[in-house]
Amino acid sequence: MQILHISSSLLSKYSTVQDRLLWLIFIPHVLLVIFIWVFSESLAKMGGGTHTGIKTLVAIAAYITIIFSGWYGTYIVPIFISVWQLVLALALIMFVAARFMHPGRAKEMMTMGKVVKEKVEEKGKIRKQLEHQRDSLKRMIRDVDNTTVTSTEGRQMKEAQIIQLKTKLAEIESELNDL
Repeated sequence: MQILHISSSLLSKYSTVQDRLLWLIFIPHVLLVIFIWVFSESLAKMGGGTHTGIKTLVAIAAYITIIFSGWYGTYIVPIFISVWQLVLALALIMFVAARFMHPGRAKEMMTMGKVVKEKVEEKGKIRKQLEHQRDSLKRMIRDVDNTTVTSTEGRQMKEAQIIQLKTKLAEIESELNDL
């Protein structure tokens, strides 16, 4: 444990040798190896090739740097223990989700999601158009109502026009409520 620079406070959390091996060495090393493998792969690809020797050299250098610099016991172990629990929780969620929704149907689910999205967007556009028409009708009703008419025939036409506009407004508001 001296080489790995694992603190005594972290050691005291795990009382048995099996717990220490599992939580302080095995699990962090599994995640560290995966991390270093991905790291070395990406560095080798950035260098323009996929030379196996370069990947191995980078992986060994990264491992030695992490261990001998003291990062393993100070930073890596606490972070990886937390990440491991998160990974297990996500794996459990994915396992349960796969029981209800088969991964083979993912394409169908994506297609269905796109159709639902299009319907929602279409309803939004229709709603905006109806709201615009409603606002226009309210303005027209206000304008007609504010006009002054002196003759009886003019008043009757004004009232008929207001009734017609209010009827159309009621239809549009009914359509808006149905959306």
